[in-house]
Amino acid sequence: MHLERLSGDRPTAVALLCRAVDLRVDHIDTAQFYGRGLSKELLREAFTPHDDVLIVSKVGAELNPDGPGLRLAQRP
Repeated sequence: MHLERLSGDRPTAVALLCRAVDLRVDHIDTAQFYGRGLSKELLREAFTPHDDVLIVSKVGAELNPDGPGLRLAQRP
């Protein structure tokens, strides 16, 4: 979620993710609404399907197009 703080420095954000894996982090939890999708973009840049990293994404909320914050996104 806090990768948004590095939105102006993508190479540093990607390097941070790669360093985490170098330090044996093997599970990353994210969500589409973190940084309005920025976190997922950075994960896509940092890793390939061949990397030994499990990436999971939460569901249940989405950005509210009518204002700040989140709204429920569950649908049948």
